[in-house]
Amino acid sequence: MKKIAVIISNRQAEALRVAAGLTLLDDAVDIFLLDNRLNTVAEPLIFKNIQMLNMIESVGYFYNFKDDSSFYNKFIFLSNTMIAKKLLDYDYIIKY
Repeated sequence: MKKIAVIISNRQAEALRVAAGLTLLDDAVDIFLLDNRLNTVAEPLIFKNIQMLNMIESVGYFYNFKDDSSFYNKFIFLSNTMIAKKLLDYDYIIKY
């Protein structure tokens, strides 16, 4: 089983779609949301993809900004330094 990190920056809907597809390979997929909140208003597919990913238990969620919204309750806050150290453990890192 491979460990895959998907880093979300600009193309949020596409990154989440790819992350969902990667889970079909039975690989461990972690999603890193960096510096930006998910734009669920402009792109409804983002919300739909997050709902689908929430049903998959093997997906980890991490972000590097403070947010009290309940939308991010599955996400774990990590500092940039902690994210950099964590990324060293992955076999593949995909950035969108």
